[in-house]
Amino acid sequence: MTPLSVLMVSDVSPLAGAGGGERVLWEQARGLARRGHAVTVLARAPDGTPAGRHEREGVRVLLFAAGRRTRAGFLRAAVFAARRAAGAVLAESAIDVRARPAGRAGAAGALHIPVPGAARISLA
Repeated sequence: MTPLSVLMVSDVSPLAGAGGGERVLWEQARGLARRGHAVTVLARAPDGTPAGRHEREGVRVLLFAAGRRTRAGFLRAAVFAARRAAGAVLAESAIDVRARPAGRAGAAGALHIPVPGAARISLA
């Protein structure tokens, strides 16, 4: 099997572990990494958690911050922050697959992060 570079985009953080979406995202990312794939999770930092880079069990997690003053402001901030973070990821390395996790974490599909040349899949 040829190892792939996988980008997972989510509106929840796999580092939070607080809910079902977070756990599903983490289990999928960790499972892919255990199979030898290079997995990067691009996720919104939970409230009170600073944005930044983390490495856990072979999964690279990049958290971006989005302020929550108003609903519209939060949505706008989340979309722009995710796109900036995705641009940085794409500048660093080629991505073979953009995966959209199942469950609530899949809501990030609305962010529509284009990854040129990458296959798009939904993990169910």
